[in-house]
Amino acid sequence: MKVILTKNVENLGDIGAVKLVADGYARNYLLPGGFALKATKHSEQQVEKMKSRYIAEKGKILQKAKDAAEAINKTEINISKNVHEEKKLFGALSVSEIADALAEKNINVDRKSIIIKEAIKEIGIYDIEIKLHPEVSASVKVWVTAKE
Repeated sequence: MKVILTKNVENLGDIGAVKLVADGYARNYLLPGGFALKATKHSEQQVEKMKSRYIAEKGKILQKAKDAAEAINKTEINISKNVHEEKKLFGALSVSEIADALAEKNINVDRKSIIIKEAIKEIGIYDIEIKLHPEVSASVKVWVTAKE
């Protein structure tokens, strides 16, 4: 079935792309979810309007993400954890703890956007990546210290 995407669909395409997909995928997922319209002349006109609105909104969203990244890059957070004698943590530092520490500094980020490459199991200083937008990421310095 030939469809026109009305939203960005990962591994398929962006708004306005005309794609040939399996009938079941279109009927069961794309069309009911509002991700696509069946390709017709009328639907092409609808999607062009949606695409122009999306491009305008995308610029605003990208600018907000850049501003947030600038604030995050300047931020350092301190998280105190219980430790063993050898400076090892009781359990690893979680994404939730980082998000909560950022929230205390009035920086709200989605927990899913925080990327911890390796489990943090020792006290120390770590740079944690935060993916704010597909084109924008920031880094926050996290100080993991022993709880007194």
